[in-house]
Amino acid sequence: MNPARPRMFSPLRPAMLALALGAASCPAWAQAAAQPAAKQPAPTKPAPGASGSPDPAPADELELQQMVRVVAEPATVEELLDALEVADRDVKTFQAQLMLDKRFYLQGDRHVRYGDLYYKRVENPGSAAPGRTFAIDFRTLVVDGARRDERNTWIFDGRWLVERRPAEKKYIARQIAPDSAPLDTLRLDESPMPFPMGQPRAAILERYDAQLLKSHDGLAPPQDADEAEEKQWRFLRESAGDAYQLKLTPRGPFAQESQFTQIRLWYERDTLLPRMAWTTNRADDESIVVLIGGRLNEDVPPHAMKIEPPKDDEGWDVQVESLPDGPG
Repeated sequence: MNPARPRMFSPLRPAMLALALGAASCPAWAQAAAQPAAKQPAPTKPAPGASGSPDPAPADELELQQMVRVVAEPATVEELLDALEVADRDVKTFQAQLMLDKRFYLQGDRHVRYGDLYYKRVENPGSAAPGRTFAIDFRTLVVDGARRDERNTWIFDGRWLVERRPAEKKYIARQIAPDSAPLDTLRLDESPMPFPMGQPRAAILERYDAQLLKSHDGLAPPQDADEAEEKQWRFLRESAGDAYQLKLTPRGPFAQESQFTQIRLWYERDTLLPRMAWTTNRADDESIVVLIGGRLNEDVPPHAMKIEPPKDDEGWDVQVESLPDGPG
């Protein structure tokens, strides 16, 4: 007999990290950090003595004005995808608190992890892939309502996926791509992080059917939800706020290759920074990622993205799994 299907996520089932990332109460989960409103560029004034029309703006300024106009209020899914393509241009670093809620359909288990997300743009000379690194530092695990401290850190730089378990003094580094051909850490079909930014609209629409939905679409509790489930659904609606919701469904031949059967993404209305993700994988497992208190372009703690292994005299179990030698 199959275990009872968790009712809270009956409409769909998300999975943020196909890499086995598993994420306590914290006041920050109760409210989203306020984000500054996007400002329109000041109008250009005509020079003294000139005719009523201002001089044409430089090409890069026109591009910025267009970007700000589209980001301010995308009306269609195409406009939203266009805006997301350039939304990360001025993002050097991004930090937020993170909750990862995973539901395993066959097992009937639920694992909730809490921690911090760090993102940093880095130099990536000689490569077509953008230089991006992200790290997730989980600190708390809740399984079936029982909470315990459990530190688990994941770092991905497009080449290496590193896992650190301080309590066990275990370090595991897996090479995902050769140094000469790193993956884009924000690309949907290459990254374990389901928050596409900086990707061409055509590249997404080639693989996914895309819809722009109202923020709370799909977040209504089932009619038979009990008080605890109502509270969980209310938390998701509050987390979504008034964000843009982008629904992506794999299409064509890619539907047979993708690890996901459905992806829902929420982006801040003013900044287009990621706010929440909900994915469903082929095993019908779900994961929901909620980001709270996002901070832009602040210094990232040096230890957060330390990818190097511990020293030999520190007593860690170090495992390094390199790709087989070959071209590239």
